[in-house]
Amino acid sequence: MRSERTHIYYFDYLRLLASVCVVYMHIAATPLRNAINTHWHLINLCTSLGFTAVPLFFMMSGYLLLTDEKTTNVSILLRHRIPHLFVPLVTWTCVITLLYSFLFNDMTTSFYSRSLISALNTPISVHLWFLYTLIAIYIISPVIYGGIKNLDKAGHILVISLISLVSLRTIVQILLPDHLDTLLNIDLLSKIEFFGGHLCTFILGYYLGNIKKNIPNSLLIFSAVSLLLIITLGTYWFTIKNGFYDQTFQNQASGFEIILASLIFLIFKQNFNYPCKRIDFKPMVTLTFAIYFIHMPLIDILNRTSVRNTTFVDTLVITVSLFVISYLIMKTATSIKPICFVFTGLSFNKASKSCNWIYTFTKLKQKRTNSDIKEKTN
Repeated sequence: MRSERTHIYYFDYLRLLASVCVVYMHIAATPLRNAINTHWHLINLCTSLGFTAVPLFFMMSGYLLLTDEKTTNVSILLRHRIPHLFVPLVTWTCVITLLYSFLFNDMTTSFYSRSLISALNTPISVHLWFLYTLIAIYIISPVIYGGIKNLDKAGHILVISLISLVSLRTIVQILLPDHLDTLLNIDLLSKIEFFGGHLCTFILGYYLGNIKKNIPNSLLIFSAVSLLLIITLGTYWFTIKNGFYDQTFQNQASGFEIILASLIFLIFKQNFNYPCKRIDFKPMVTLTFAIYFIHMPLIDILNRTSVRNTTFVDTLVITVSLFVISYLIMKTATSIKPICFVFTGLSFNKASKSCNWIYTFTKLKQKRTNSDIKEKTN
């Protein structure tokens, strides 16, 4: 009988960070397209950090799947892993389509059916692209697992070299003068960027998670801060040069952001692999996937109101507020058995042991009981 995997506590903190960052960068998208001022620079700085969110999610998924023997079990893949992604994707595609029908004042069957059909090719909402890519990677994960496990040392070096080449190519293209960057538009290099480069990030997570030797924290932090500044200043430079908000430096599939995400991954791995005893983060960590689904529809609704974020403080406040609202809505959704799985991919049983209101009330009851026992003992 296989033993349970040891809980990876630093993944909890990385998930929370990445989840907040995703909400933040979608909120920040509007003010970054306004005039450049002090608020713009602060928002740009945090957005440059925020774009590490998707790479971090891919890295964590890559490590978890490529270190799990069950990844080779196609039955588990088709009966459990894919449905946990695909069912909520279908549900939210239908819900968001209905929301857009309402927001666009076109509640006709024709509009709804056309939108659903188009979702076969293009996500109905911009944030759902992540699920399309992740499901595709999950489908081939048994093949990737088998390939990685059967590589010798030279094979691993080759894989790491190809992953490095993808990001290095992007960095060199950014830094080359405009008339020279076409020199790297090589078809062979383009074909190595499987799944838009995200497969490389997925596999990179496996290698980062398996690094045994610690790297000096001072070096990791210095490198991360330096890289964050390079991305921030580079984004400002390209925005000024081109006359519009230019995200070339903030490419979340390759280049600077992948390296920054890797540094953050290692910082958390080396320093935060322990449980938080004061705060129970378990419900929020469990619901990060569900929060990802709902935050964008909420932003779409928010954009139809008079609420606007033009300053850095506005952006932070709206981000925190929207994150909390998303959390509370999905916590409630997981407390209703008929809709728990279809909206979140979580079974009601698991939700009741990790994140929904049943879990919270049970924990509070246990805490009160323990407190009463302690008082009687004293």
